[in-house]
Order: sequence, then structure tokens, then C-alpha cells
Amino acid sequence: MIVFSRLFNRKRRKIVYLHDGADWALEWVAKGIAKHLHHNGCFDFRIATSLDKLAPGSIVHFGNRYDFFQHDPVMIGNRFRAVITWLHGQYNSEEFHDLFQRLKASIPYVAMIVTSCRESEIELVQAGIPKEKIVVIPLGVDLELFNAVERVNIRPIARGDLGFSDADFVVGSFQKDGSGWGDGMEPKFVKGPDILVQVLDELNKKIPNLKVLLTGPSRGYVKKELDSRGIRWIHRLVDRYQEMPVYYSALDAYLICSRVEGGPLSLPESWAMQVPLVSSRMGMPRDWIENGKNGFVYEATDIMEMAERLAAIAADRDSVRSIVETALADVRALDWGTIASQYVNEVYLKV
Repeated sequence: MIVFSRLFNRKRRKIVYLHDGADWALEWVAKGIAKHLHHNGCFDFRIATSLDKLAPGSIVHFGNRYDFFQHDPVMIGNRFRAVITWLHGQYNSEEFHDLFQRLKASIPYVAMIVTSCRESEIELVQAGIPKEKIVVIPLGVDLELFNAVERVNIRPIARGDLGFSDADFVVGSFQKDGSGWGDGMEPKFVKGPDILVQVLDELNKKIPNLKVLLTGPSRGYVKKELDSRGIRWIHRLVDRYQEMPVYYSALDAYLICSRVEGGPLSLPESWAMQVPLVSSRMGMPRDWIENGKNGFVYEATDIMEMAERLAAIAADRDSVRSIVETALADVRALDWGTIASQYVNEVYLKV
């Protein structure tokens, strides 16, 4: 529960969640928090795209770390109370090392860093970030939008519209896993598109009716590799996040093969829609999946094991009924109302 007693006797504090609008995962983190803070009336909370006209002393929550580094950290620290969301990254990797060094140098001007999983917390501490400035708050889900009851009604329509038959075994992958914002022919290593293709290739050898449903931009590499292996796929670019439950409704399983993640959002989304989840062990899946109880989790190198698990689900779809029911119960802890309370009590009231 949000601690309201601490709020009634103080002036409503201004919180600005800074978001550039380019990443809908980060956008929906902002909207998930905003929905519940506006409803409860705790803070003067709004979402903005720039620092223009912000009152000094405001809490500025940078939803994207790159937005923070576009500004002078000293100016930010002198004018505002800065909170940064830092979802993922490996300190010793060539891609992220310099970014961690910039964060470390900026720490005197940062009030709090929010990350979504223990793995990312460990990387931050190893980079020299004081643990007392880090809080772990997972990514959430809107359980009104992602509704397992509605899935039963939507499923036949969704599968029909997408061209799937009742006999097809449909595996979903809803992410951006190509570099840049073009066709995505160059794979983004951390997202594991090469692993995804390998798992689906092995699965295709085991079952006769595999179909793959892709959403998200920059999927060129995956589509090319699936074509080369004779695996049938459908790709849809989804303009509105509110449409995503329709695509989950069409699935028989969801597959995550990332090497590094802060989330992904597909974990709570799959759970909320009662879609069986098979995932590599990283990010939130490492923290939240109990193998064989609410999903299935493997090392990213366990190609055959992931394929065999998916084949077992295809052979007996009722075998995972208790698993998706447990996942549906567990995802209540990730409802945005609960997550917003964590932001208030563990971040905004403390900075």
C-alpha cells in the first residue's frame, strides 16, 4: 500500500517522467506509474519530453538513461532530484563499459537509480555504483488490458485473422532484435536472435505444424534465417500497444532467447494472458520464473532443451494448464498498481 499518511501533511511534490516517445516499453512504464499516481493523488506527476519549464526542485525521472546523458549532470544535480531508469547492460562489455563509467562519474548528481532485475543491480555495483543508490523494481503489466478471461473470447478471432489453423502450434516473439531502426538485417547480439532461430529450427524438426508470430521492428535477420530453414512465419508491426493482447491471444507459447535483458515486458504480459513461457535465464526471468511451476527457464546455450520443452507443450497443450494458472496468480505482484506503490515508497518519497 502507498503510504498516504506521509503525504497528506506535505506539499504535493512535482515529478516529471522524462521520455522521448521512441520506446513503447519505457513509455508504458511511465503510463503505468502515472495511471496509479494520478488516481491516488499522491504527487503532481506528469510525463514530458524535455526539461523545458520544469520547476527547480522537481523530481525528474529519466526513463531512458541516454536522455540523462544528453544533459550536463552538474546542472541536473543542482536544479533537480534526478532518478534514472537503468534496465540492463554488462559492465565489462565493450558496448556498455564507457556508459557505466559516465554513470559512475555522474553519481554525485543522481539521487536514485532504478533497475528491474537483480542481475542489473549486480552489474551496477560491480561498476562502482553505491548500492544504497540502487533500487530494484520490476517491470509491470496492466491487468485490465492484458486479461486472461478475454483471451478465451479473442483467441479464435485472432488466429483466424492471422491465418492460423487449430492444428498450428504458434510460437510468439514480440521484440526488436535488429540493430538500428531499419530492416534489422544486422542482429543485436544481446537480444539473442541467433538463439531464437536455432531453437525454432530444432523445434521445426520435431513438430509438423510450427508457425512463428513476430511483432516489433527490425526483424529482418530473424525472418531471413527462418526462411532459410523453411520455417513459416507471420510478421506484424503493431502501432498501438493496446493491440498487443490480441497477438498474445493467438499464441500457444512464447519464447524469450535474450542473453541480456532488464525485463522483458513479455514475461508479465505472457503470464497475464496465460501463455506458456519458455525463456533463457537472465533479467526478470532469472528473478521470477520457478522452473516447471510458473514457466520454463534455461541457459541461453540450452538450445535443445528449449526446443524439447516447446515440443512437449505442442504434444500435450493441457500439460501446462497448472503452470499458466500459477503464472496468472504470480503476475498479480506485477500489476502496475503494486509497482507504482513501490516507486512511491522506495524512490519518490526517498529522494
